Amino acid sequence: LIGKIYIGECLKRMKVFDEALQIFESSKPIMTEVLGDHDDGYLRNDFHIGHVLSMKGRFEDALKILESTQTKQIEIFDKSHPEVLQTTNVIGRCLAEKRLFDKAHDTLLQTLEDGLQELDKGHPIILSIRINLAHCMFGMKKIEEAMDHLTEVEEISLQRFGDYHSIYREAVEMKEQHEQKRKQKEEGVDVSPVTERMQSAKLE
Repeated sequence: LIGKIYIGECLKRMKVFDEALQIFESSKPIMTEVLGDHDDGYLRNDFHIGHVLSMKGRFEDALKILESTQTKQIEIFDKSHPEVLQTTNVIGRCLAEKRLFDKAHDTLLQTLEDGLQELDKGHPIILSIRINLAHCMFGMKKIEEAMDHLTEVEEISLQRFGDYHSIYREAVEMKEQHEQKRKQKEEGVDVSPVTERMQSAKLE
């Protein structure tokens, strides 16, 4: 079973989302029977399900499972525990994708504060939270604050992990996308959310 979950995690990193989701969901009944629904391994599997759903754009479905997972995790861990931080981070991203920017901002800002109580500012979880916070701030038109977060994430991740790391690349790409949108707006090109989603679908 552990090997099966590991394969699912590898597929998720490779962005083979349908197969990864199938593995995680098929593992759930066995884990429920053997471990119970409050076991760390069970909750980790549920996190993977929610995370994959979010990456497939199924944000409402993702939120349902992630919020349930978070509630159970907080019964076991402190809210600043890495497992809880990861779950809450993805919840914040889903809220932002649903354009619930105020709620997403409050969620991610609190998660960042909680995380910094236990982890240093260069930890991958902290950097990931800041990327999602920047994404949310772009939606709120807080451009300068968003760019400040991304610039610092870019500098820290480059120094600590190198330019091959996914966090560094994501920060750079998000900055580049914003610059592209800004230029398109200046040139009078439609950069509405619907247009962005259509362009994103084409890229995928």
